[in-house]
Amino acid sequence: MGGILDMNSIPTWFDEGLAVVVSEEPAHSEKVWEQIVSEKITTPKFEDLVSLRGWIKAAKEYGDVDYSNGIPGKICVVYATAGHEVRIWHQNAGSDGILRLIEKLKSGEDFDKAFRITGQSKGNI
Repeated sequence: MGGILDMNSIPTWFDEGLAVVVSEEPAHSEKVWEQIVSEKITTPKFEDLVSLRGWIKAAKEYGDVDYSNGIPGKICVVYATAGHEVRIWHQNAGSDGILRLIEKLKSGEDFDKAFRITGQSKGNI
């Protein structure tokens, strides 16, 4: 977001989820999310993914931390969960959603409220 905003006001799950969506990384795709759901794999609670510290803890707990990317078939639950949530939000918010969200945050609006107003997903939030 170009350093415009205080990154502490943006939950880590949204920041990382947006990166997942933009990157279109196959390891965190909607297909991976569907596998998580079909296999009934436990997912983290979003309140545990707000801070960077919480995100890192969950990534370690769920096994997402693998900087070598060398584990075939490994499911990155935390990243796929965040990506899924942001994808749904983006579908609801439309192409202008991120710009509206940024403007609301710049004007001092709380993230949760701005997120809901601009197209909250139907997920865990």
